[in-house]
Amino acid sequence: MKRKKRYLTTIDYFRTNIKWFMMVVATIFIAGIFIGPGFGSYGSMQCGGDKTAHLTRQQYAEQESEVMARMGDNEFRAYTINQKTANRLTRYTRNSPGTIISPEQKISVTWSMLNEEIEKTLKLEKAKESNIELKAEEINEVYDSEKQNIMSGRGLSTSTSEGNVSLLQMADRKIQAQKSERAFLSFLSSQLHMSPKDFKNIIRDNLLVEKYTESLNDEAKEQVKSDAKRESIELYNRIVSEGENFAEVAENESDESSSAANGGLVEDMTRKDAKAKDDEYATALFTSEIGKVQEPLELDDGFYIIKVEDRTLAEGEDFENAKDGIIAEIKDELGITDDEEEKEPEVKEYSDEELTEMASTEGIEEDTEKESVESENQITDYMIKERYEKVTFRLIFVRPESYQTRYQENLKAIKKEEGVEIVDPLMKAYSYVADYQGDRDFDSAIEGFRAIREERLLTLNEEKTIWQEKETELENAPEDKRIKLLEETVVHERSVEYANTNLAQIDYLIAYYMQEKIAFVENEMMTAEEPDESAQEKAQSMIDELHSEMRILIEEAVASESTPDPYYNAMLGDLQLDAGEWVAAYENWSIVADYGERDLSLLQRAQPAFNKFLEFLEDEEMRKKAGKEFDKLQKNLDKALEIQRKQQEEWQAQMQKMIEEMSQEGELE
Repeated sequence: MKRKKRYLTTIDYFRTNIKWFMMVVATIFIAGIFIGPGFGSYGSMQCGGDKTAHLTRQQYAEQESEVMARMGDNEFRAYTINQKTANRLTRYTRNSPGTIISPEQKISVTWSMLNEEIEKTLKLEKAKESNIELKAEEINEVYDSEKQNIMSGRGLSTSTSEGNVSLLQMADRKIQAQKSERAFLSFLSSQLHMSPKDFKNIIRDNLLVEKYTESLNDEAKEQVKSDAKRESIELYNRIVSEGENFAEVAENESDESSSAANGGLVEDMTRKDAKAKDDEYATALFTSEIGKVQEPLELDDGFYIIKVEDRTLAEGEDFENAKDGIIAEIKDELGITDDEEEKEPEVKEYSDEELTEMASTEGIEEDTEKESVESENQITDYMIKERYEKVTFRLIFVRPESYQTRYQENLKAIKKEEGVEIVDPLMKAYSYVADYQGDRDFDSAIEGFRAIREERLLTLNEEKTIWQEKETELENAPEDKRIKLLEETVVHERSVEYANTNLAQIDYLIAYYMQEKIAFVENEMMTAEEPDESAQEKAQSMIDELHSEMRILIEEAVASESTPDPYYNAMLGDLQLDAGEWVAAYENWSIVADYGERDLSLLQRAQPAFNKFLEFLEDEEMRKKAGKEFDKLQKNLDKALEIQRKQQEEWQAQMQKMIEEMSQEGELE
């Protein structure tokens, strides 16, 4: 009898052909890794897949954020810069509780963070191009130090020092060290998301940046020194070769202000005071030919051109008569009393080199220094002579400019060569006024801020329009759509608040740098040697126009419900004070006094404002209220100053402790 054919189920079929299924799946998987757009990280990254699929949230946010600056192939994005800015400001407010961050402070910190990133990247590239040597020992030393610091902060010690300990203690220390090493590696992986190799690479880069910075500093020091030397030689030649009067050149060119006012004349400087400055300085003053202009003398602080006018040496009857008085002076300085028991005379021995150097100084002989002590407690004849001998001379001092200034100039030039481009409009506008030491282009900055204001105003109006449309829709919407529309309306309402805040901030920045421009122009008007009435009238007209525009901008910002801080009220209050609007100014400064309980900057600005209110407010009740607020403000100011004092003392104590620890470790000489 023929058996009836049995129908296979899906499971039976799978079991029968399982090896073929496994082979197909494996083939697809392997192919996907190498060529498929979505199988595995390699395929997705190389063959058109989602290039952000394997990025961390931070990396994705960084990649999608706007570019703030470019340098060659390097891009500096807003996410990283803003994160660093927020961290810096958080530390600042944590160390100074109650402090309010003003818009100009925030933009300044953002600019600093951007420049730090640019300069670090630039220096690293230049260091690599320069083939700066870096030994593995240097990297390992910093690596071990950082590891120790990290693990100490986590309550673990990485010390493996054995010393005089028992075997059991030694074993326990090694076990603890192994635990600490594992904890450190875990910390690197879980908290910093890096391997030890990554960590060492960061250390290597930081050391390269430090070494390149040192080379830039050394170069700047040599440049300013060379410039000062060249200037001193030019001045010397003007006097010696061209016959210019020494006193006139000193008065106009010397960087020693105290003597320059008197034609470079320095009268009756003792040998002791000259040596206190520098031995070479003393030698030049007491050995050079009287009346002859000496070639520039290089010392640590700059170059000196000297012309000795007169000299008094330790010889003759006058010197002998002066000895007793000089000895009494030295005794007084050393705390020696006349009734103190006299000690045996002591002979001071000098090396041959010291004797040779002393012999080269006019008025001092070798055998003089071999003599025994003339008076009590090692008061030598030389000590008496160096207080008696005097010189009158003229000098021209050429001080090298600050090497830090030259360093910044050189760095700026390197940035320009490398094509650093500021892309962000806000940073671009601020760049014109960021350098407080250089020329500040207020007009370009204000123009840039105004352009940003136009864009922000347009954004605000667009957001307002959308918000109003959503509110209208919400009023007429059926119940089933109201929840969704309400959510959308709230989102756009918040967008309007955010746009309002952005507009208020740019209004403040425009007004702030208008204020800076006014201060600059007023200073120029005051310091002008020959005032030009026409030019001053024009400048005053411009100042009045700026004041009017500032007033409009700040009033608009203060009227906005999303104005973020009391600095707006403070500026408006100042404008109203200048206009004599005492009541309006008081109302704004009263708001500031309430906010800035511990903000030292605001409290110090508020103090003179309240003094004026107490003097000029006509309303008796308002003046009484201002008086009470002023008393409170004064107490808050005293508290803020006390907090600042304590913070400075803590900082100084920390620095002193650090110095002592370094000294104990032999890191300081």
